[in-house]
Amino acid sequence: MNINQAFPSKYLKAADILGKTVQVVIRTVSLEKMEEDKEERKPVVWFEGKEKGVVMNKTNAQMIAHTYGDETDAWVGQTITLYTEPVSFQGRIVDSIRMRAGQPTPVVQAPAQVDGPVKLADYVTSADHPPESEDIPW
Repeated sequence: MNINQAFPSKYLKAADILGKTVQVVIRTVSLEKMEEDKEERKPVVWFEGKEKGVVMNKTNAQMIAHTYGDETDAWVGQTITLYTEPVSFQGRIVDSIRMRAGQPTPVVQAPAQVDGPVKLADYVTSADHPPESEDIPW
């Protein structure tokens, strides 16, 4: 049994997408209370066709606002890319969800072996192979 399945959450966690890059479209942004006994409220981004949202931190909010503006209503219908990255948190390194606004920039990989002159068509880009997200527990 995967321990993350034993404690389900309505929010996406870094463990859910670890090692994957996922492109999503923002459906809405809501302000939600985080814990039963606290009054802390944070923005949560929800996605088209997905059940789980992502609780925003300041870094991710600023990354999205940098491209789409400070008003979250303007984020609706926009594309973002989710990925994970190790970050320092409370004195230790943990995996965290990160967001990149806009269409992902294709990564160009050199051809394995080409006889003769190299042509642009010989290169493979990440745009040729879109990110897989079917195995993410949305």
